[in-house]
Amino acid sequence: MTDAEIADLMWSSAALGVAFFAFCAVLARRIRTGGPALYLDAVAVFLAVQVTDMADDLVFGPPIHAPLWAYGWQDALLPLFMISLWFFVRGLTEPALRLRPRDAWHLLPLGLGLVFLLPFLSLPGPERAGLYVDTDLGETRVLWAELGVLAFWVGWIGLLIGYGFACARRLTRHKRTIRALFSDLSGKSLWWLDALVAMILGLAWVVIADEVLILAFDAGFLEGAAEGVHEILLGLIFGLFGIQAKPPLPDWSAEVVANETAPAPPPPATGDETGAGTGAPPGRYARSGLGPEDLTRLAARLQTRMEASRLWEDPMLTLKTLSEATAIPPMHLSEVLNTEIGQSFFDYVNAHRIEAACSLLAESELGVLEISEAVGYNSKSTFNANFKRITDKTPTEWRRALRAMTRPAARP
Repeated sequence: MTDAEIADLMWSSAALGVAFFAFCAVLARRIRTGGPALYLDAVAVFLAVQVTDMADDLVFGPPIHAPLWAYGWQDALLPLFMISLWFFVRGLTEPALRLRPRDAWHLLPLGLGLVFLLPFLSLPGPERAGLYVDTDLGETRVLWAELGVLAFWVGWIGLLIGYGFACARRLTRHKRTIRALFSDLSGKSLWWLDALVAMILGLAWVVIADEVLILAFDAGFLEGAAEGVHEILLGLIFGLFGIQAKPPLPDWSAEVVANETAPAPPPPATGDETGAGTGAPPGRYARSGLGPEDLTRLAARLQTRMEASRLWEDPMLTLKTLSEATAIPPMHLSEVLNTEIGQSFFDYVNAHRIEAACSLLAESELGVLEISEAVGYNSKSTFNANFKRITDKTPTEWRRALRAMTRPAARP
């Protein structure tokens, strides 16, 4: 073996080891979790496909030299990369995710990929591995094999683009969903959403660029050490996400999530098709059955209960607990907030908290930490961030500015 072959073997072995370790770690967590956990199943499939793909670089070369009749079949599993990634994202952003009959269409890319590869996979193993050219195969058979491989890789690029952007779009919408359910995002940090979106799009574009270069110039850049580093990072990152993945959203949020992730309704137009004059609100809440008068009445009830019972003081307040305190079903409460009041649940509750904090800053000598706890915050940093977002000042700056305005002018 040459030095270059030894280096490639070492990088491939390292990448395979990382992927296999990550797969085992996720599988161990899946076993401990028990019950339905499709998001863990999906990331386990993702890592299993990576293990299979990386093993290809080892078993068909020195020193193993696996039977060549199996060469190339692992490529048929590549669509599972993006399919499993999509179900991982869905599992983290959908309450109590279960497979539905319509999810079977995600097997279509897998089936089409196999159909495209069949002419190539029907060639003798040594021919597929590029060890020799069998002149007895016939030009037509070889041509179909080449066209099938080309169609497969073009479809793979399309799959990367389609599923990559679908995952990024769903994760971005999930931010809105979280703000519709929880009043305190501490412990529900959204940094991982940004990281996962960036990682998915970055992964997609790196692989797309490499595949385009291979198709156009027969020379990609993910080779040798570059490929090894790419695969090691892939295994580490997705293994970490799989191990640290949060459980799905609570079951009670199903209807709210369905409405929050629905496309925003178009602006109302004149005509009977919008439901004007029927009392039925257009758009994502069209099936709720609430008319304008109902929304106004429920909004008034919500405001009265919030002010009378100071419900925002509960740091663990969620849409569910507010629903129980106001006797408004979660889906209707979400509709009232979004359509009648014009705020997300998170913004609505925190507006009340900051308003109460302003009163305490003006009328008392309590410290910032004491005030943050009094109005429903478990974290001073979270309180400061929300206060500055709403008032454009920190609590200390706001109190200082208020006192400067109310201080008596000095006598001449």
